[in-house]
Amino acid sequence: FDLPRTCTTSELDTPRQREGVLHRSVIDAEGRVLACGRLDLQPGHRDGPSAQLRYFGVSPTSRGSGVGQMLVRHLEEEA
Repeated sequence: FDLPRTCTTSELDTPRQREGVLHRSVIDAEGRVLACGRLDLQPGHRDGPSAQLRYFGVSPTSRGSGVGQMLVRHLEEEA
């Protein structure tokens, strides 16, 4: 996509490794990534503690298998 950088980034993107950011992946027995996602915990949000699911993806060969739903449920529990 030919998007301006301001459309593809936000202040939540930097720094990449910071407290309150959780990266989770589902990997099969052969080491292939089936799904991954990032959860931004925002304890100091102006409306109270919140969390944002960002950068979530499921491999094309794993779509429809339930692995994405499993990962979303896990991230919701983490939040």
